[in-house]
Amino acid sequence: MLLRADERNMLEGFRVGRNRTRVSHLQFVDDTIFFSNTREEDLQTFKSLLLAFGHISGLKVNLDKSYIYGINLDQTHLSRLAETLECKASGWPILYLGLPLGGNLRVGGFWDPVTKRISRRLDGWQKAYLSFEGRITLIQSCLSHMPCYFLSLFKLPALVVAKIERLQRDFLWSGIREGKRDHLVRWDVVCKSKEIRDLGFGNISLRNLAFLGK
Repeated sequence: MLLRADERNMLEGFRVGRNRTRVSHLQFVDDTIFFSNTREEDLQTFKSLLLAFGHISGLKVNLDKSYIYGINLDQTHLSRLAETLECKASGWPILYLGLPLGGNLRVGGFWDPVTKRISRRLDGWQKAYLSFEGRITLIQSCLSHMPCYFLSLFKLPALVVAKIERLQRDFLWSGIREGKRDHLVRWDVVCKSKEIRDLGFGNISLRNLAFLGK
């Protein structure tokens, strides 16, 4: 139905590539993203298609759980379009498949989901009183790999690298509820390979480059 409406110029998505291919929607495992211009007539047509789809298939689209996002669109107009579709208006960035879309990679807040997740994982071990060896294992097996999803898609700013390393470094040497301790070995030495008798944590910036180059 969407493709037919697209062919009849009843709906307009956006065009990509040298051939100006028109894209009206993208479908994922359990989500669908629709693209439209800002004409209220087009959104009314789109809403009618969704209603028709519901009547035919018996699968009603829950617009109350759907969101509309505007690109270079003032909030007043976006709210009016949301009322037309009877859905919710939201702003950027949005969280999709665990990743923020439309955000500024250079701003520290973009990376908050990563740093907060690492921080929460450390907080969860407050009552475990891990030994030094246990802290090494946790960093190697878990904390070093938690940001991999982000690292495979985005370039880490130096500020965020320093923050993640500080979380790992403080946890390694101080642990939880043991008071502040001196860092006995430089972090760059700790990160070196086990083959030269270091801990082999690895360098986050180099891992980031490796993932991006995949």
